[in-house]
Amino acid sequence: MYTLGSIGGHNIVIACLPKGKYGTNSASIVATRMVGTFPSIKVGLMVGIGGGIPPKVRLGDVVVSAPVDQFPGVVQWDMGKAEEGGNFKRTGALNNPPSALLTALTKLETKHEMSGSKVHQYLDDMGKRWPKLVPKYTRYDSLKDPLFSSDSSSNRPSQPQEVHIHYGLIASGNQVIKDAKLRDSLNESLGGNVLCVEMEAAGLMNDFPCVVIRGICDYADSQKNKDSQEYARYAAAIAAAYARELLEELPVAKADARDTCMPNPPNEESQDAFKIERGNFDVELVPFFTERSVEINQIRQLFQLSRSKTTVVLYGLGGIGKTQIALKYANDYRDEYSAIFWVNYRSTDTVKQSLFAAAERVHRKYPSWPGLKEALEFNDVNKASLTVIDWLSQDQNNQWLVICDSYDQCQTDDSKQENWDLHRMLRAHHGHILITSRCRQSDLWHHVQIEKFTDLSQGVDLLLKRSGRASLRDDPDIQRLAQTLDGLPLALVAAGAYLGICLYSCSKYLSVYNQSWLRLLKETPTSDAYDRTLYSTWNLTWERICTVNKLAANLLQFCAYFDNKGLWFELFQMGNGLDKPEWLQRLTEDEFEFEVAVRILREHALVEEQPGVRHDKSGSIRFSIHNCVHSWTIHVLNENWNYEMSSLALGCIASKIPRESTPSFWHISQDLLGHANCIIDLFSRKRLIQGYTEAQVEQMQDVIGFFLARDRPEAVEKVCISLHEQVEKMFGYYHPATFTLKWLMIGIFTRLKNYDEAEILCNCTLSRFSDDPNVNEGRAKRSFTLLLAQIFMLRGQTGKGEALLLGPSTSSQDEGISGLLFEKNLISRLWTQYLAQDMPRDMQTWMENHLRMEETGKARSCQQSFNLLCTRVYLCLSQNENKKAKALLDEAREMFDRENSADYAKASMFSALAGLYIKLDEHGDLKSLCDNATTGDWESLWQSDVQFSCYVVLMRCYVHLRDGQLDETVALCQRALNKLQNSRAPGSAQRQSVLIMLGSVYMLQERLLEAEKQFAAVIQETRESKQQCTSASYEHVLATMSALAERYKDRGEQDSVQRCLKLVEKCQGELVKARHGGLNGQNSQNEILQALPSTTPPLLRLHTPRAPAAPPR
Repeated sequence: MYTLGSIGGHNIVIACLPKGKYGTNSASIVATRMVGTFPSIKVGLMVGIGGGIPPKVRLGDVVVSAPVDQFPGVVQWDMGKAEEGGNFKRTGALNNPPSALLTALTKLETKHEMSGSKVHQYLDDMGKRWPKLVPKYTRYDSLKDPLFSSDSSSNRPSQPQEVHIHYGLIASGNQVIKDAKLRDSLNESLGGNVLCVEMEAAGLMNDFPCVVIRGICDYADSQKNKDSQEYARYAAAIAAAYARELLEELPVAKADARDTCMPNPPNEESQDAFKIERGNFDVELVPFFTERSVEINQIRQLFQLSRSKTTVVLYGLGGIGKTQIALKYANDYRDEYSAIFWVNYRSTDTVKQSLFAAAERVHRKYPSWPGLKEALEFNDVNKASLTVIDWLSQDQNNQWLVICDSYDQCQTDDSKQENWDLHRMLRAHHGHILITSRCRQSDLWHHVQIEKFTDLSQGVDLLLKRSGRASLRDDPDIQRLAQTLDGLPLALVAAGAYLGICLYSCSKYLSVYNQSWLRLLKETPTSDAYDRTLYSTWNLTWERICTVNKLAANLLQFCAYFDNKGLWFELFQMGNGLDKPEWLQRLTEDEFEFEVAVRILREHALVEEQPGVRHDKSGSIRFSIHNCVHSWTIHVLNENWNYEMSSLALGCIASKIPRESTPSFWHISQDLLGHANCIIDLFSRKRLIQGYTEAQVEQMQDVIGFFLARDRPEAVEKVCISLHEQVEKMFGYYHPATFTLKWLMIGIFTRLKNYDEAEILCNCTLSRFSDDPNVNEGRAKRSFTLLLAQIFMLRGQTGKGEALLLGPSTSSQDEGISGLLFEKNLISRLWTQYLAQDMPRDMQTWMENHLRMEETGKARSCQQSFNLLCTRVYLCLSQNENKKAKALLDEAREMFDRENSADYAKASMFSALAGLYIKLDEHGDLKSLCDNATTGDWESLWQSDVQFSCYVVLMRCYVHLRDGQLDETVALCQRALNKLQNSRAPGSAQRQSVLIMLGSVYMLQERLLEAEKQFAAVIQETRESKQQCTSASYEHVLATMSALAERYKDRGEQDSVQRCLKLVEKCQGELVKARHGGLNGQNSQNEILQALPSTTPPLLRLHTPRAPAAPPR
C-alpha cells in the first residue's frame, strides 16, 4: 500500500516496510516494487530511526548520510566474502547519493547555520493538525538520556533547543547491533567516522539513489529503559520533519535531472516489458520425439483454467518421457511467454546453479535491476537466486513459465541443506510452473500422468524414427517387438538405435533380447519387469559396443564414477599427471579418439549432447547420460566396483579443481561441483580410499578443501573424519597427510561452529608435538597454535587467544610473533576476529603495543625489523590509512637502502618493497628502487647474487611495461637469459621466471611463434631437469598457452593450434606434479606479501611467495 501526496511542489509516494520486517533485503524488495509501480520516481529518501554512536551523537539528534573520505555516505559493514581460515573480507562499494540531493544538503546545512532548522516548527504544525499525536511524537521534556544520570546537567533541557543534525557516515547491515563493544569496534574499523547504525539503507544505495535520514532513538547497546519507545517515536517524527525540509529545498527542475533518475524499470504498459531471450536448457528436444499431443493439450488446458499462479505436475516412471514432454510444451508455446526458465532439481546445488544462470539472463536485459549486479559480481548464488524469485514476483511480470525438472529428487536431498522449494518461495499469484516428478506431489496442484505408449503404433513409430529404417514397417515382427518392449520410450529408443546400426531383423533382435531378459531374471530375480526391459536392451547394446570399440565401452563404464551431467574431454584429460591404464591414455592423448568413442555411445542412444555455452575456450562438446542409463552403469556395469576406475576418477576431479586466481574460477568450480559431490558420495558409501596411496589421499584432501572453499563443510564432515581415521592407521600419527586432515577437520568444525570439537582436536594435536622432537619447533605446530588462538577469539576468549600468540614472556613473545607473523593472511584473520567479536582493543592497538620497533628484550635483526614494518604497512592499507602506510613504507625503504648485504635477505627485502609499491601504485618509487639497485657494477651484481638480480630484472620489466616500452622489456629479458645461461644451469627457477616474462611480452607484441618457444622451453627444461617450477608459474603458462592456441585458431593456423594443445597437455601434467609435490611457491621470510597477490599484476605474481592452504607436508 502506498500513500500519495505532495511536498514542495514534488509529487510524493510513501511506502513502509511490512510490520516486523527489517533488513537490507526487505528494504530492497519494497523499493523495487515501488519503482516498478511508479516508474517516474526520480529521487528517494530513506527515513526512519537508527542507533547513534556516542559521544558525537545523542538521543534526539538527526543523522543524514553524506560522503566521507572514500565512503559514499552509507557502508554495508557485513558485506563481503568468507576467505580461507574463516576470514571475512569486506568487499564492494555502494553508490553515492544523487548529486542534486547532495547539493540540496549543502544548501540546507548552510541555511541552518544562518537561521536554524524548521524541524520543531513542523512538529508544532503536526500537533495542531493532529493533537492526539502530541503525547507520543512531540513530548520532549520528560525524555531521559540513559548514558547520563538523572541529575546530570548533560540531559536535554525542558524546552526544546535546536535539533542537532549530523552529516556523515551511516553503517548498515543485516545484524541487529545491541552491544556497545561491537558498535565501537565497528566504528573504529571504519576510521571512527560512523555516526549511526541501522539495517536497511545498504539494500537501496546501488539501485535506489537516495539520501538516508535517521532520527536517533538509542545507542545500539544493551541499555534500554521505559523511554526507549518514546524516543523511537520522537526520533521518527524529527527525521520525517527534516525530510520535509530537505524536499522543500530541492528545486523541482533538479529532481527531473537525468543524473538523479532511478534505474529504468520495465514498462508495465507493454506486453514485452519483462521479455528476455530464451537461454539454453539442460536438455534438448530429441529429433525422434514421438508426438504426445494428448498430454501436451492437457497441460495447455490446465494452464488456461486460471490467470493466477498455476502449477501442473507431470508424473510417471523414470525414463517415460516427462522431461521431453515439458520441453516440447515449452517449444510449442514459447511465444506466449515473456520468459522461460529451466530449473534442474536433482539437488540443492543444481537448483541454485539454474537460478544463477537465470539471474545472468535477467541481468543482460535489466543491468540495473536491484541487487543483481552485485550478486553476480561476487558470485553470491543465494542472493542472485532470491533476486530472480523477486523478479518473477513482480505484479506486471505475469507471463513467465518455470520448468522444475526432476522435482522429486531434491525432496530427498541432504536434510542439512536448505530447502529450495521454488513453489513455496514464489510469493507471486501469477505465472505458470511445470513440474516433472516420479511422484504425484501435492493434491493442491494439477496433475498429468505420463504413461507408457498405450497405442502400439506410437511404439512402432519411435522404432522406425530412431532406427532410420523405413523398410522395417513391413517387418512382420515389428509390432511384436514394440509390444515386448512394453511401450517404454527409453527401451524403444535403445532398440531402434541398435537396429539402425546392426541391420538386424526384428525377429533376430527379439531372439537376443529374450536371451538377455532370461539372464537378468536369473541374476536379479527381485527386479521388476520395468527395470528388466530397460536393462535387457542396454545390455545388448553394451555387448555390441564392446566388440566394435572397446574404448567407448571403457568410457561408458568410467562415467559411472562421475556425475551424469557436464562430461567433457578435458575432465578426463586432466588425469594426465597420474599413472593411467592404456585405454585412458589413448582416450586422453587424442581428442579425435575421444570424440569417436562419444559418437558411438550417442549412436547407440546411451549418451546425448548437452546444450550450453562452454566457459573455457577449448571448444569441446559436453555430453550427458540419462538418469536411468546412468543408474544402469552404476548398478549393472559396475556391480562389482572397479577400484582402479574410482581412483582414476578421483584423480581427474582433484586435478581439475582450480585456484581462485584461475580465470573463470567460478564457472569451472560450478562445472566440477556435481562430480565432486559424486566422488564424495561414492566414498561415503563404498569407502573407496581404503588401501590407496599417499597421492590419492592428497587428492581426496583437495576435494574436501574444494567444498570448504565453497562454504559447504556439512557435505564433507563425515568423509573427512572417516578418512582421517584410515590415514592415521595406514601412515601413522606424525605423517603429513594425517596433520593435513586434522587441519581440515578443525576447519570444518569451526565453520559449523562446533568450537568444542575444534578446540579438543587442536589441544590433542599440540600435546603430541612434544613427543616428537622433529616437529616440536616446526611450522606445523605454529599453524595449529594459530588455529587454537582463532578458536579462542571466535568464542570471545580474547585474552587466551592473545596469550597463546604472544607467549608468557618477552622472549616467548618474540618467538611466537616471529613464527606466527608470516602465516598466510594472519593479519587479516586476526583483524576479522577483532571486528566480529567486539574485542576491547582493535588490531591497530594490538600491533602498536606488541610489534613496535623499540627494544623488546632481545635485539631484532634488520630482516626482522624490516618484516615488521611491512606488516604494519599492510595493516594500514587494510584500514585505508594510505598516508600512514606510505610513511611506514618510506621508513622500510631507508632500512633497505642501509642494508649492504647482497644475499637472500636483501633480495627478499627488495621483493617486499616492490610488491608494496605496486599495491600503493607508487610507480616512481618502484622505478627509483630499481635504479638504485643497479647503480653499482651490473656485471659484479650478476656474479654475486643471481636471485637478487632476477628480482630487479622482473621489477624493471614491470616498469617498462607500465611505460609502454615493450622493446626495452624484451632486450632486458634477453640480457638476463644470457647471464643466467652462464651462471646457472637451465631449468632454474630464475630462468623460468624470465622466460615466462619474455613469452608474455611476445604475446603482447603478437609475436606468437616466439612466445610459444619461450613457454615450450619452460616446460621442456623442467621435465629434463630435477628442479620443478612453482604451481603458480605453471598456471600462468597454462592460461597463456590456452590463449595462444585461441589466437592461432583465429588466424586459421590449425597445425599451430594442435602444437599448442599438446604443450598445454604437458603443462597440465606438470601442474599436477607441482601441486601434489608441495611446490606452491618460493620460501621467503617476507610472506606478508601473501595477502597482496590479488592486486599484483599477473606477470609479477610469478615470483611472489605464496603459502600453501594447509601446513607443509
